[in-house]
Amino acid sequence: MAGATKPKWEDFESELKQREQAIASMLPQHVSKQRFLNSAIAAVKQTPDLLTATPRSLFAAITKSAQDGLLPDGREGVITLYKEKHGDAWVKVAQW
Repeated sequence: MAGATKPKWEDFESELKQREQAIASMLPQHVSKQRFLNSAIAAVKQTPDLLTATPRSLFAAITKSAQDGLLPDGREGVITLYKEKHGDAWVKVAQW
């Protein structure tokens, strides 16, 4: 069962790579694209539960972080999880 998280991690990395240029275009000049992307990856590695959030909310949080020009590294900013009710179900949502 240890491999159950692997596809989610691979999906995250793949989607991050696809959105790389869009994210980079939002960053202020003083934040390097590579440093920001490494920070986003580190945030997910430090808090693997972020991968249980809806992908849309996770990437919205990463995008908001880029727009703010802050790294989601736990010092400049943090992506947190909370539960939100959608119909009859509760879903995990990531928030910047």
